[in-house]
Order: sequence, then structure tokens, then C-alpha cells
Amino acid sequence: MISLILFLIGSLFGGLVTFLPLYIRESQLQISAGLFYTCAAIASFTGRILSGRASDLYGRGIFVTGSLVSYGLAMLILATSQSEQGIILAALLEGAGGGILIPLLMTLIADRSYPHERGKVFAICLGGFDVGMALSGPVLGFLDINYQVMFGFASSFALIALVIFFTASNPTVRSSTRFALGLGKDKYALEQSKPVELL
Repeated sequence: MISLILFLIGSLFGGLVTFLPLYIRESQLQISAGLFYTCAAIASFTGRILSGRASDLYGRGIFVTGSLVSYGLAMLILATSQSEQGIILAALLEGAGGGILIPLLMTLIADRSYPHERGKVFAICLGGFDVGMALSGPVLGFLDINYQVMFGFASSFALIALVIFFTASNPTVRSSTRFALGLGKDKYALEQSKPVELL
């Protein structure tokens, strides 16, 4: 489940970094791709700081849900907006989504795996993100559609990932939905014998 979500988001992200500079140039917007990435990085850093401790208190699910919604909204804004303000808003949403999603999914993996198997599990799950990034540029480029349609199409990746998280993140659809909304515990999380001490 986590590998598939990361594959979908990797596909979205790969299409974004590949085609955004071309889209900005073609649209003749008075903004640089560098400003987009700077705003996204600031939002990503801020999202990580705010969500880390909060997810310990309120659960991982609600933050993963929020990050997937942020990714989807960012791509929809890119697909529909032709203003500099829209591009900046999309950058902030995309950055917040990435800054929250990947660390929390990695934390979810750590919650659900024993120490001796975490390296293998991390590698498999992050491999999904890498494969998505590697395939998205060539595949989306091969489709030969305009950039706004492409970004709209990519927003469906976030929607599919959200549906998967709401239906398959726990043993049943009901428990998955409750977990995704922050109303239930992660039933796959392993019991920790003692709290981890931070250095």
C-alpha cells in the first residue's frame, strides 16, 4: 500500500519537475521555475517541522490525508490557473504535501516493522517513489498532451493514492477510513516495548 502510494506521488512529482519549467515558459508567465521550487522548499520545511510532533499526538493518518489533498490541489491549480499567484499557491501546496507525506510514510513504515527488517522495507517503499519519478517524464511526454491537461491528469494520481489510503491503510475499509481521518489508531503498528530516546 505504501509503495503504491509513493509510486503514484513519485509519478506526479516526476511530471511536475519535468514539465513545469516548460509550462511556465510556454505560458509566458512573469515568474521563474526557481521561485516555484524555492516556495515549495520553504513550505516543505515548514510542513515537516509542524507535522512531526503533531503526528505523534494526533496520529499519522490525518496528516497523510492532508498531504495527499495538498498534492492534488496543487496539480489542479496548475491545470486551471494562468496567473503568477496561482503558480505560487500551487508551489506552497505541493511543498507542504511533500514535506509532510514522505516523512510520515517513512514513520508509518517504522511503526509497522521490526528493527531488523526496516532497511529492506524502506528500500522497497522508497523504490516505488523512484520508479514513479523515472517513468512519469517519458510516459507523460509520450502522451503529447498540453501541460494543463497533463497537470490535471497528474492530479488524479493524488486522488487514487487518497482512495487507496482511505480503503487499504488498515485491515478493513472502516478502520482505514477512521485512521485516515484521525479518528482511529493504526492497527498495523507494532507495540513498542519502550519509548525511543532522542539524542
